[in-house]
Amino acid sequence: MATKPEQLEADYVIIGAGAMGMAFADELLSVSDATMIIIDRRHRPGGHWNDGYPFLRLHGATSLYGVNSRSLGEGEVDRVGLNAGLEPLPSSVELCAYYDEVMRHRLLPSGRVTFLPLCDYHEDGRVTSRFGGDEVRVKARKAVVDATYTNTKLPSTHPPNFDVVPEATCISPNALPHLDGRGKSFTVIGAGKTAMDSVTWLLEHDVVPERIRWIRPRDSWMVDRNARQFRPDAAGETMNCVAGELECAAKARDFDDLFDRLEQDGALMRIDRQVRPTMYRCATLSHAELETLRQVTDVVRLGHVTRIGPDEIELQHGTIPTGPDQVHVNCTASGLSDKPPRPVFEDGRITLQMVRTCQPCFSGAITARTETLFDDTETKNDCLAPVPPPYEDKDWARILVINSANQLRWTKTPQLAEWMAQSRLDGTSGIAPPSDAVAAQMAKARDRFKENIRPALANLQRLLADTETAQTPMAMND
Repeated sequence: MATKPEQLEADYVIIGAGAMGMAFADELLSVSDATMIIIDRRHRPGGHWNDGYPFLRLHGATSLYGVNSRSLGEGEVDRVGLNAGLEPLPSSVELCAYYDEVMRHRLLPSGRVTFLPLCDYHEDGRVTSRFGGDEVRVKARKAVVDATYTNTKLPSTHPPNFDVVPEATCISPNALPHLDGRGKSFTVIGAGKTAMDSVTWLLEHDVVPERIRWIRPRDSWMVDRNARQFRPDAAGETMNCVAGELECAAKARDFDDLFDRLEQDGALMRIDRQVRPTMYRCATLSHAELETLRQVTDVVRLGHVTRIGPDEIELQHGTIPTGPDQVHVNCTASGLSDKPPRPVFEDGRITLQMVRTCQPCFSGAITARTETLFDDTETKNDCLAPVPPPYEDKDWARILVINSANQLRWTKTPQLAEWMAQSRLDGTSGIAPPSDAVAAQMAKARDRFKENIRPALANLQRLLADTETAQTPMAMND
């Protein structure tokens, strides 16, 4: 900290300068005259992108990421590689640069934002420098905003939860580009997007599939990125995909039938067509990425790793051989937060969480707008029901129910409906169709959406009620 005042005061004290915290601050700056103090333990904004492995990229829609006031990228498409023809996927380096630009050229010049990097926030209001140890107290006149509650976990910051003997080579994906891989074989441990990225990176860097072994305790359903493009020319197809998901949900007889329909409709994909996935984590892949992953056929399904020894790997349901020439790539960090949902708004506190599935930037921005629109906590919480992070396949249905109930509330709240219509983070709301054909396609998709939304939610609630872990159904008259 450059200065050492006894206390700093602002309307809002925001803990965390990641995607949610930055989206909240940016929106608050746009729609109010509030002052803010932003505190982060890292040296610059960008959250977990600062900790990512070198080949980490955004895997969702670029047009729905970042802060509301500043677009991410120029709206072009990738022309080469496994993402060719689709919205670009910025790297962790590019995303950190983007957030640094937002901080230095928008938030700080406003004169209403103070940024305290490399600092730890304590619940009693103390802020301690991670370098000099200097301490200052901060006071929020309106609310402390916790933007760390749903922190992303990465292998570089969360060590493996299994034992590894000193003789074994076990690394995080961050170390892969710095490794001399000649003569090595690789065991990738994990079934999530980090493992998919690591396998893809190895294949793209001349490691033959026969030298890659993949430990996948569970298989996962993935979102088809080709069907989720938010460019104006693709908006009709994207909206049609969303409407198609609701139609699948409205007609499904059971969960197996639901996922069969979603797969046939092009909404979800799986790596192995012979294995029924039991996991869903919002991972998004292109068709080319999916086909690349299918090249690895040495897949181990013996549960989670419990120990890596000098000559064998112990798993929940068996053992497999290993040796000194085997590089074990630990991709087991859970990624999404495992904390239970809590009210977004409480007395003197705002806890940022997803209020639309796997869209942290939209969630942070609409939370800021809701904070400025309404005075009482109950009204604000009625507008924003937290969407828990998905883990198992049935969570696809659970989060769709909560997502859709939130959407219905927002469209019935004129101030929020107007905000979404103008927000670039909302996807298709503000897109001007580039042609009459796309306009007609969008209109048809909207009609299909309206026709199926209530039957879909009612049917999903019925299906969820038959499961032991079903959540309380959302009120359909909201």
